[in-house]
Amino acid sequence: NSILSKSIYERGHYEQQLIEQIRNDLKSFDLILRRTHDQQNVFYLGDRKLFEKLSNEFMLQTDLFEIETTIDQTTRDYLTNKIKLMNR
Repeated sequence: NSILSKSIYERGHYEQQLIEQIRNDLKSFDLILRRTHDQQNVFYLGDRKLFEKLSNEFMLQTDLFEIETTIDQTTRDYLTNKIKLMNR
């Protein structure tokens, strides 16, 4: 274990508060922030409902996606909980 300098500790605390504020703002304004498919430093910021609608339409209109298996309720609950934890 090493002791952090006061300035590093303060910066970490500030950044933690900043991340929490961004999460709260995204949630309160029903926005979504996602990295684009090419995994570069390009992000999509937009309305969550519109994003979900466009994503669903894209998946239905292309042959790039197929359902491999159905998800039982236990797995669905587990995944829903994980998503909620990530979106906090």
